Amino acid sequence: MIDDFARRLAGLVGLTDPPRVAKDPITEQAIRIWCEAVGDENPAYQDPAWAAASRWGGIIAPATSLNMWTLPGNRRTHRQGESLDRVNAVLAERGYTSVAAVQTSHRYARPLRPGELLAQYPSITAVSSQKSTRLGRGHFVDLLSEYRTLAGESVGSVLLRMLRWDPRTRPPEPAGRATGGPPGHPWPVPPPVRRPRATATLLPAQLRPGGHLPPATIPVTQASIAALATATHDFNDVHLDRDAAQARGARDVYMNILGTAGLINCYLTDWAGPEAEIVAFDARLAVQNHPGDTLQLTGAVTSVNGPIVTVDVRGSNSLGDHVLATARVNLVVQ
Repeated sequence: MIDDFARRLAGLVGLTDPPRVAKDPITEQAIRIWCEAVGDENPAYQDPAWAAASRWGGIIAPATSLNMWTLPGNRRTHRQGESLDRVNAVLAERGYTSVAAVQTSHRYARPLRPGELLAQYPSITAVSSQKSTRLGRGHFVDLLSEYRTLAGESVGSVLLRMLRWDPRTRPPEPAGRATGGPPGHPWPVPPPVRRPRATATLLPAQLRPGGHLPPATIPVTQASIAALATATHDFNDVHLDRDAAQARGARDVYMNILGTAGLINCYLTDWAGPEAEIVAFDARLAVQNHPGDTLQLTGAVTSVNGPIVTVDVRGSNSLGDHVLATARVNLVVQ
């Protein structure tokens, strides 16, 4: 028999909201800050002269930045009573107060450009029954958002799955697992290890299924986690404040999903070239990325269909798989 709590959650599925308009247009400055946090030197994002002569005809924004432009910002000001707020309020009544983004699915109609002002059209598409996860017991919430210009042009969509979980139910860390140092510990930070960025874009004829991308090694520090979170307009305190993260059941601050997506965006275009266009991106997060660890990215081509190349990417750290992602990349150079 369905109890009242489950019935109330089910009643929230299908709710939609009026569009949330971004506070500001996309700017070259915000794109540059994103690039600095990610370590991305793609000239399509930062070199006006190069970009003007490229297939893009001018500066573009990184593909995986799509859903950052309408986030509420540091003051977290947005309309109260949005559908997601209502779901969260019901879940909080039962102690499901911690949140982690665990899965995302992006579709891009075209690259975004400086000066464009986006509107987000969100809807709640699913709320799961209680699940037991590695973080604890909680409910998955799916938020589907379409993004349009103010002229009404659809530029992409993002399905974001979040886990709202009860921090009191988090399982203890397995014995012997590295847990990092105390607050203020001066982590030894190894330099990133990345293949030099490709300056020419690959041709589909150069690729075969089963081919591997060069690996990349990226140190994870408290500073890099904070830089990625703020550069992607994500000011959730679990990415910035150790005390807040631990109060919500995390071991330490941890990397946000937009930060992870940005690192993979860079990994793909460093390999494929500056005129490669990411047209779809799907990612599932597993273990969290904490300070003092190292993210190892590896990739493999899984299919080549005309100009569209599909690539699987794995990101792992000392705890296991942090992210499993799949991207479709258009290698047409016009």
